[in-house]
Amino acid sequence: MIDDLVFGPAILLSKLFLLNLIVVLGGLGWFIRTERDLAWFWGALVSVFSLLGVLGWISNLGFTIWSLVAVWVSYLVMITAVLSAVAFVVVWRRNRWAGEIAMLQAENAQRRAELESRGIATFDRQPED
Repeated sequence: MIDDLVFGPAILLSKLFLLNLIVVLGGLGWFIRTERDLAWFWGALVSVFSLLGVLGWISNLGFTIWSLVAVWVSYLVMITAVLSAVAFVVVWRRNRWAGEIAMLQAENAQRRAELESRGIATFDRQPED
């Protein structure tokens, strides 16, 4: 088991190393050039990158049916965990932003009431959503 932990990163140095490198550099370029929320993009990039790692590792594996089943079941469990974590982060961010927007709306309503009570400004009421 210790050998697997020590030499685990060497799995990425397989026959598909160049393709892995292209995927990672493409993802890094996309990250630098875009201003959007990239949670789902990073989840997809991790999925593709790990798929390429698994495919490269399988080429070095002895082809027994149980070893292939173990590899693919482990891969599916890992990808499910990664995508579940990405979904959690997306929902968490959305809820956090909703809380901040609610606080801003409350502060704006308070400021509007103060200005109107002093007669400094009047505001047209907008219908509530």
